[in-house]
Amino acid sequence: MPALCGKIDNTTDGVVREWLDALESIRAARVHLYTIDRAPANEQLRPVAPRRLREIAERVRAIGIPADVFAASDRGARKGR
Repeated sequence: MPALCGKIDNTTDGVVREWLDALESIRAARVHLYTIDRAPANEQLRPVAPRRLREIAERVRAIGIPADVFAASDRGARKGR
């Protein structure tokens, strides 16, 4: 799931809950969560904090679906790592 925030935000609890229902419905085998890494064409979009991505991943794991988070660390990991 590419996570976005700003004027368009798909990381709110309600949206995440609906997404979790969809994951269960399609019997997802695994989920990758990530956010934007470069400036998007839509200037209203903002990257999601790694902490929030990890929180969402925990909710995915709680329903029995493996989840991986791809994000820079909260401490500012270098690009390319």
